[in-house]
Amino acid sequence: MFDLIAAVSSSIVAIIAIVGAIYGYKQVKEARKARLLGPFFEMDRRLHEQREERGKLYASYGKQQNTNEWQKLFEKVAVNFDVLGALVREDMIYKPIVFKIYYDVIIKTWDVVMAHIETEVNRGSKAKSYMADFRFLYNEAEAYVSKNGLERPRVFV
Repeated sequence: MFDLIAAVSSSIVAIIAIVGAIYGYKQVKEARKARLLGPFFEMDRRLHEQREERGKLYASYGKQQNTNEWQKLFEKVAVNFDVLGALVREDMIYKPIVFKIYYDVIIKTWDVVMAHIETEVNRGSKAKSYMADFRFLYNEAEAYVSKNGLERPRVFV
């Protein structure tokens, strides 16, 4: 009889431990998601505030891009995408929602500024790592488009 009680008791303890582990795993997963959403909301705010500047950059697509005004627009907009790329690369932001919402903006902005970035790097005025996280972000957005069978966004002027 004592063996039966010990076996039942051990089984109950094992079930409680398994349920606790599952609950703990879910809690950790939710806490991680919450931690990753904070940076997303901050970047979302920044990108939303820059809609007008991005529009001006898009309007310059295919035109002369070496004016002071264009340079200021570039620095204001591209830097945020470089930061976003660093957050994605280091897994410090909720990646699925970034691409679900911003894949088109990332690709269109990259298309507009890519030539300037490559010119700066090629002539040696900037390091090879200049805007590397923005380039990474762009490549990830292109992969998202391909993986999900989406049409590649284009800049319309």
